[in-house]
Amino acid sequence: MNETNTDASDAEETATTEEVPTLSFIYGKRRYEVGIHFSQTTSETMEDRIRHLAQRDLLNGA
Repeated sequence: MNETNTDASDAEETATTEEVPTLSFIYGKRRYEVGIHFSQTTSETMEDRIRHLAQRDLLNGA
């Protein structure tokens, strides 16, 4: 049981030391917070990614 507590403490420490950018918004009466992750190994630039997202939105009629 002591090992489980130690493992949980290690996991919490790792999660708090790694800064993850978030986007928060309110929809209705609820507040949503979304973690943002970008791959460090991709060859796609931010401009390419935004262009692909916009093209997908146009094709889906959004």
